[in-house]
Amino acid sequence: MSKLSMDDLHKHEAYLDLTPKARQVVDLFLEHGDKLKAYETVYGKKAKRPFYASQSFFARQNIKNCIARYQGASEEQMFREELLRAAHSRKTTPSQMAALRMLGQIKGYIKLGRPPKGEDEPESKPESKGEKIIERDGRRYRIVDLGPVEPK
Repeated sequence: MSKLSMDDLHKHEAYLDLTPKARQVVDLFLEHGDKLKAYETVYGKKAKRPFYASQSFFARQNIKNCIARYQGASEEQMFREELLRAAHSRKTTPSQMAALRMLGQIKGYIKLGRPPKGEDEPESKPESKGEKIIERDGRRYRIVDLGPVEPK
């Protein structure tokens, strides 16, 4: 996870996908480290609230990806972050999650198939004294003892 030089970043796909103004903002930010100054230098003080405008600019995913690449993040790390973000989003549909999972399998970030039974499978233990786990017909059942029932 080594940091990229500015020349290497300028050749990278994440940087080349940005608009020319966005490239200027990213360059200024990486040189000076101040998001607000970088944003105002390129876009001027057109916005009524430049602080919020700069924060929303740097919150864009393509800008985050470009800065993460400069800081040395690998493709796999970036994919895993995207997968986690999608998993926690309320707007992500099951079909979108399946597509992301498939993409991860194609790129080799997610292993195909399930591990053999007994390996990498933590043994679930009862959480309280009143719980039991029994196994019948290859299925596991959790039985909870609720205690004595009081008649009405």
